[in-house]
Amino acid sequence: YRLAGDGERAVTLLDRLLAEAPPGVERADVLFLLSRTLRGSTASLIERVNEALEEAAEDDQRCAQILGLRVGIHLWNTDLRAALDDCRAALEKAELVGDPPLLAASIARLGTAEMYAAEVTPGVLERGLDIEDGLAVELEYIHSPRYAYARLLMRRGELDRARELLEPMEQAAAARGDESTRVMVLWPLSMLEWLAGRWELALLHADAAYELGEQTQHPHGRGWVGRAKALIETDLGRVEQARASAEEALAWAQTVSNDFFTIETLGTLGRLELALGNVELAAGHLRELPAQLLAAGMHDPAQVIWGDAIETLIALGETAQARSYLEHFERNAQRLPCPPALSIAARCSGPPPRVTPLPVLRRSSGSPPSSRRRAGRSSTPALCSVSGACAGRRCEGLRHGRRWSPPWRSSRAWARRCGPRRRGLSCGGSAAGTPPDRTG
Repeated sequence: YRLAGDGERAVTLLDRLLAEAPPGVERADVLFLLSRTLRGSTASLIERVNEALEEAAEDDQRCAQILGLRVGIHLWNTDLRAALDDCRAALEKAELVGDPPLLAASIARLGTAEMYAAEVTPGVLERGLDIEDGLAVELEYIHSPRYAYARLLMRRGELDRARELLEPMEQAAAARGDESTRVMVLWPLSMLEWLAGRWELALLHADAAYELGEQTQHPHGRGWVGRAKALIETDLGRVEQARASAEEALAWAQTVSNDFFTIETLGTLGRLELALGNVELAAGHLRELPAQLLAAGMHDPAQVIWGDAIETLIALGETAQARSYLEHFERNAQRLPCPPALSIAARCSGPPPRVTPLPVLRRSSGSPPSSRRRAGRSSTPALCSVSGACAGRRCEGLRHGRRWSPPWRSSRAWARRCGPRRRGLSCGGSAAGTPPDRTG
């Protein structure tokens, strides 16, 4: 029932089993399965998972599975240090057990947590891919090194390689009726096409993920409404839809005390206000978010929040705070490395941006693109935020009906174009306006 998208029925059945389960591994199994439905607040999920871990006692296989699940809840709580600790403990137990699917799942969780920390261990996810390729069964997204690796490739600007991994995963999940995985592959696909500048196609993926998530009431997917759908709608200039999506996601995140998606959605609302030229309102959403991510150990430079917050603070003249954030942002972008973030850091190192809202020329919400062929083109003039991967270039192209090309495909070329004219905030080791080397 859970995989088919009927989480509520799964919870009802598991609650009955829990009332009858004896102490020990049987009770641990039921608690684990209940926790995997992701119903309830993060506090209640942690409590249930901790109880499952106690019941599993010295059973390494069960403990590794439970620790892997707890990783995701720690990430929702923006407690990255605890997530990394659990990842490493889970992998250690999985190595002792020697079960290939368990090893693959433990590696996938470690790869995801390290990605958010911008501390990726070379070769770990590649090892997981080799293990997954040798399995006779398809893994759920949360247990799949392939899924985690595709998301890492997106951060590194390798969009075609990421697409080659994600699209077959979505098709395979649909074929076997694994709606949980399908929802959670469609969301990153939407972000991938957003990064590629194919915003209408990105919105098609986001709408499909949203509709399927609503049908299945997928808890993890609901946070992505603010993280992805509202973001794409913002950049397409669909202001009312973007605000509605963000407010829906924020209400859910706050109800279940999900700190991660609260931060992500506030960031999208800040981007929307920045795009509209409401700099003070944007700052009200964005000003503290990078500090919250840093305090949690979440150094992932691919978060859109970084560029938007820095440029908002520069526009308000709060250069000391902007410089502090920029130093962290550029250092983490080098370390991952993340070419999209390096391009944005190069822009932020330039002069204070001129925040001018663009005219909103967009289709009505009732007239989507007529076909997937049209959806591949960024033909709709967009309401752009100031950063958003070098917005000036993006807005110029859209005003003249040209398709926007992401600057991180050649971040050095973008830096040369910026040149010495874009002197502003400089970050330590690289010249102002010039992105650092992509090594790290």
